[in-house]
Amino acid sequence: MLAPDGTAPALRNQRQYVRNIVLYAMGTKPSLKHLTIGQADKILRAYQVDPAGLWANRRGEPGKNRLTLFTTWSFGILAFLVLCLIPVLGWIGAAVWIVVFVVKMVNRSKRQTYEDMLASTPPPFPAQQYFQEPAAGSQAPAEMLGDPAAGHDGSEPDPSTWPVGPGER
Repeated sequence: MLAPDGTAPALRNQRQYVRNIVLYAMGTKPSLKHLTIGQADKILRAYQVDPAGLWANRRGEPGKNRLTLFTTWSFGILAFLVLCLIPVLGWIGAAVWIVVFVVKMVNRSKRQTYEDMLASTPPPFPAQQYFQEPAAGSQAPAEMLGDPAAGHDGSEPDPSTWPVGPGER
């Protein structure tokens, strides 16, 4: 889904929109720093969300994206400075704020590195081999088919025959 597709890079607000959809569906928020419009479209369709949302509320306009980034950082810096004006407790709060900011930045960087690694390496073996139908004329072993003559009737195994670990006797 995140394979390079040659489409234009998604803007910040578009990436944030896709990240929020994934967070709502999966409970985790991916980094998606190098997301393209085509990849965003595929992700949204996979979660059965209309891709038109990428362009709603002017998410696709560079000017709005710059304004969003500017106001986010401006508010953060202003709040930090106001916090620093409060003696002692404000300084402690500002220090905690910096630590949280650095930890989130490092975690997102690690997550992005992991996502890049996953997107760049092919799977170790093709998934198709697990879903292929048996070739014509081939026979699956009888124990896989639940043949009673092979010693397996398809029912659950008897728990009294299960191996017992130490201390469970």
